[in-house]
Amino acid sequence: MNPKDNFSAIRRLLVLMPDVDFNLANLARRVAEITSLENVTLVFIANTADPKEEYRARRRLATLAALMRDGCARVETHFTLDQNWARILNAIYQRGDVIVCQAEQSGRNGSSLHNELEDLLKAPVYVIGGLYPQNQNKTSSVASTLFNVVAPALIILVFLAIQVSIDRVTAGLLHALLLSLSVIAEYGALVLWNLASSAT
Repeated sequence: MNPKDNFSAIRRLLVLMPDVDFNLANLARRVAEITSLENVTLVFIANTADPKEEYRARRRLATLAALMRDGCARVETHFTLDQNWARILNAIYQRGDVIVCQAEQSGRNGSSLHNELEDLLKAPVYVIGGLYPQNQNKTSSVASTLFNVVAPALIILVFLAIQVSIDRVTAGLLHALLLSLSVIAEYGALVLWNLASSAT
């Protein structure tokens, strides 16, 4: 059956956005496939566990709204730092809404989010699959942790090797000057790395 036939009477789609990087255009296309956009209000909802990531989540919301606005009667966005999807939806959900979530999203107890929402809210949930790998959250988290540990350790080791060489080769005033400069450069490199990692 054509999904658009099932959703022809729906007024609002509440689209839950996962807190991971994924192809926004693919999500927009999949949402457009399941409903007649001219008759529905789209509500894109995003949250994040890290307040520092709020700007990224809001930017994704704005991008999706821009992608969908031309063909849709109304597009709304909602952002929250609350990680409890059931609580978020309790405040937004209205009778007749359909919730759209990704198959890979997990609920608070580790089960599939769509099963959790159906059980807790007794609301219809439409599931979209394949927008991002299921283990992407874990992979990016491990990569981020490794980067945060390895990069500063590498900077320290490189400057330690330089300082050992300075200690062996030089003496007197030149020795003190070069060691001081290397310490300042090491501190500067760590500060720059910290600024770069905060910006990404």
